[in-house]
Amino acid sequence: VRHSKWLCVGLLNTLALHRLASQFAGVEFFTSIRNDGMKARESALMKLFGDQGQRFEEPDPEDPKIDILVFEHSKKLGREFCTYVTDGLSDRPMTGPHELQYSRIELVLYAEEPDDGLVNCIFWLADRIRSEGIWLNPGSTMPNGSPPETLFEGTKLNSFAFFQSLVQ
Repeated sequence: VRHSKWLCVGLLNTLALHRLASQFAGVEFFTSIRNDGMKARESALMKLFGDQGQRFEEPDPEDPKIDILVFEHSKKLGREFCTYVTDGLSDRPMTGPHELQYSRIELVLYAEEPDDGLVNCIFWLADRIRSEGIWLNPGSTMPNGSPPETLFEGTKLNSFAFFQSLVQ
């Protein structure tokens, strides 16, 4: 990571989460999104990523409210890394100038160890997507400014690359 200029972020298609929520929690995913739907989404994420570690609540919540869930390493699931997932970004569909592959997403980031700097980075990224009406498809990129500035001290990371999460 220290030598790369790209921080790769997964786009978790919430249709996949919808299927998992219905299967595991027995809850219709997009009904009452902030209540039952949020619980169904969280339950589906726990089935995918293991036991939830911490929940970081958005400091100054807007609509939709976005939290960050951190899933620790899970030997049971064979996961040797931490997973950071937004919880709430998909409550409002993205709109774009053309048809999107999918319009409701959550961001997923994997890391070797927990890092509060990554939580802040994902909050910042999710807020930009929500407040600026940014739309993303797999293969989308986003520089950190123009010209791009580094994201973290001591790294060359200055841009985001988005890919479709392998979770189906």
